[in-house]
Amino acid sequence: MKILFLGGLYPYELYNKIHSRSKRSFQIAANNLQWAFIEGLDSHFDDLTILTAPFISTFPFGYKDCFFKGSQFSHNNKAKDKCINFINIPFIRDWSIKKNLKKEIRKWCTSNNEKKCIVVYSLMSHLMSVATELKKEFSNLIICQIVSDLPEYMGANFVYRKLGLQNKSIVTINKCLINIDCFALLTEYMKDKLKIQNRPWVLIEGMFQNVNIAIDVINKSENTILYTGSLSFKYGIDNLLQAFSMINSPNYKLWICGDGDMKDKIKERALSDGRINYFGILSFDEVKMLQRKATVLINPRTSEGEYTKYSFPSKTMEYLASGTPTIMNKLTGIPEEYYKYAFVPQDETIECLYKTLIDVCNKSQKELNQFGEKASQFILTNKNPLVQVRSIYEMVNKF
Repeated sequence: MKILFLGGLYPYELYNKIHSRSKRSFQIAANNLQWAFIEGLDSHFDDLTILTAPFISTFPFGYKDCFFKGSQFSHNNKAKDKCINFINIPFIRDWSIKKNLKKEIRKWCTSNNEKKCIVVYSLMSHLMSVATELKKEFSNLIICQIVSDLPEYMGANFVYRKLGLQNKSIVTINKCLINIDCFALLTEYMKDKLKIQNRPWVLIEGMFQNVNIAIDVINKSENTILYTGSLSFKYGIDNLLQAFSMINSPNYKLWICGDGDMKDKIKERALSDGRINYFGILSFDEVKMLQRKATVLINPRTSEGEYTKYSFPSKTMEYLASGTPTIMNKLTGIPEEYYKYAFVPQDETIECLYKTLIDVCNKSQKELNQFGEKASQFILTNKNPLVQVRSIYEMVNKF
């Protein structure tokens, strides 16, 4: 079976250019997850092609160029992948992307009579509409939809919402969903929300690509608590700051890196409390190094809000795989098996988070190392791309 991965990943050859031209919305987590899917699909299918319209923001406020110039590339020594060109101006971009994608997909569909499957990444209306429209032309075409987020919980700027474009996009997505053959869902609760009914689906809450970073010296003489990721109020960052402020000992450090609406408050706290370090936005390698140096990693997100049923925080696997112990609350969208490998506060109060930070940091380094190692092995063995994508391979091969 021929497979076409349709998404918005950044080709390695264009990564630095896209990063340097982006003013906002550079989607590292989405890019990493897409490449993990590629690794898994490549392990199971002999004929995989990538077609991408990179997920970037629009000119002039989000991206420096009004025209995005793509290129041919290859994810292995035989693939003929393509990153398309498109006009990157609001209200024109989606039309431009759809026009160029349809041309490329139609060419791929007519190459031979072999059964074909398009794997569409995320509920993006411009990607889904192209795939479902071409399904009407080619009877041997199967569409497998990866659902990483639900549209009503995706971020959208004020103008986009005010003009009703987000609602219009959701209407298009719901129409397209009727013509999807099978699904890969981030959480099981998505099944009912999307009205999948009797169509095949598999659960892939995420996956982790093993990346080893050599660190000569790991200094853990102080109790260092690390948070990496989006600095959003809704993710519990203020709770973390308050819990840390309850710790009186000078032998504790709070390291934070990332960007978001809590950034300014974090900077203010860092000025008044020398134990707090704000690192800003760091590279992947720099984040990995901090994770290995820290005593414990923290995800203070709480279960407040219905969206947690449809969310699996990407940092869950990243944290657990690091080998450094993780503290996190119980979230509805995270399967129960993960909590055996994390320290979980008894409740979501600031007082309980404070006590958990103290209790974990007071454990011996040997105990922490053993706990972190078990968590790392769980992720690397059971949640790698080869294992996780096998369920997609088995599902689409039944068509």
